[in-house]
This record gives sequence, structure tokens and C-alpha cells, in this order.
Amino acid sequence: MKIDRDGSLMRLLLNVVLPATVLVAALGCQPYELAGVVVAARGEPGGVRVVKQDDERLNSPGLAETTVILTLDPDSLRPIRLGSVTTDEQGRFRMPVDETGAGFLEYDLGVYARKKGFAPTWQQLPLPARGRRLVVLMQPGVDRELIAPDPIRETIEMLPPSDRAGLEGLRR
Repeated sequence: MKIDRDGSLMRLLLNVVLPATVLVAALGCQPYELAGVVVAARGEPGGVRVVKQDDERLNSPGLAETTVILTLDPDSLRPIRLGSVTTDEQGRFRMPVDETGAGFLEYDLGVYARKKGFAPTWQQLPLPARGRRLVVLMQPGVDRELIAPDPIRETIEMLPPSDRAGLEGLRR
């Protein structure tokens, strides 16, 4: 590239390229964390809501000892299970996400929550941006096992029985 007399290339580098590089490096180096609270749904359907840090539901009395399982890209052929966490006595949870670009790139997030005396909650949503929190709403009910969708098992089940025979044991 040729630098003209007024130094426009140098200004471009200093004003655009350098700040953009610093921003990408800073965002890529900061750890991303999912945090939120599990509460009993009162007057609204169960599910997962993404909220701002100042949402008053985050200060609601939560459900202690709730198991929360988080999965990245649950519908992909290679879902990434982030892990399982149990809520504290106020129903709060935190989980670091050590995936490249989490909070910056687009991922889907699967949230599965379970607690005795409540119906399990499963929802898939876009991974929240940095600084957002999750509010998991659970309906009172029977705690039964709810299994997250398995795209490989679903694909095998769509095959004709003759093609399925050798594949049944792959995911068990």
C-alpha cells in the first residue's frame, strides 16, 4: 500500500485497525460466565428468560438445590455439554463457559432444570450476551426425567426399520 502525503493510511491504522484489534483481543481474553436464578413460576409459563442484570426477578427468593444442566448448540451433531450446577440456598447459579467466542459469537444454549416437586424445564435459546442473566421459571408438578433432544437418535428413528438395525446401539 502506498502512504499518501496526508498520512491517511496511518490515520486508518491508528483510528480503526488498532482499536478494533485491541477490542477483539480484550473480548476474547475475558472469561464468559452464565449466571442466573431458578424461581417458581408465579402466573407465567415455565421456561427460561434472558434478562438485564438489574431485573428484579434476580432478587426473588429462588429454588435451592435445583440441578441446572447447560449445553451449547444442543441441536448440532456435536453438542457441547458445559456441565451441571446445583443452585445455592437463594436459587442462584454460576457457570464459566470456556468456549472460544462465548458471549461474542453466536451459539445456541440448551437449559435443563430439575427439582423435586417441580416439572422439569427445558428450553433452547441464543446464548445471552455478556452481562445478561438467566431467570429459569419452574412450574410446580411431578419431577420426571425430561431428556434433551438427541439429533442422532431422532435421525436414526426416521430411517426405515431395515436401515436402522445396525445403528440402534450407537447412542445408548
